[in-house]
Amino acid sequence: MALYPFTVVGAGAFPAELMELEGCRPSTPQAAAAIEASGFRRVDLESDAPPNHVKWADAGWMVRNLDIELPSEGDALKPDAPPKRND
Repeated sequence: MALYPFTVVGAGAFPAELMELEGCRPSTPQAAAAIEASGFRRVDLESDAPPNHVKWADAGWMVRNLDIELPSEGDALKPDAPPKRND
């Protein structure tokens, strides 16, 4: 089974119920501590399935996929410049 590492960023109460529903878990002890912290933070998670970006956004948190490389500054101006995977 594939493992999907991803990061969520946000502030306020962490949506622990969503994490459980999505079958996610903190990827490090530091990530587990960040769940309980306050203020704006990032939490590194992993799951057996890809995260549902819409559900996380509805909970006020944004999914950031560290496996995707954003286009360079010059490419960002081109409408057909898709993100590139880091393989």
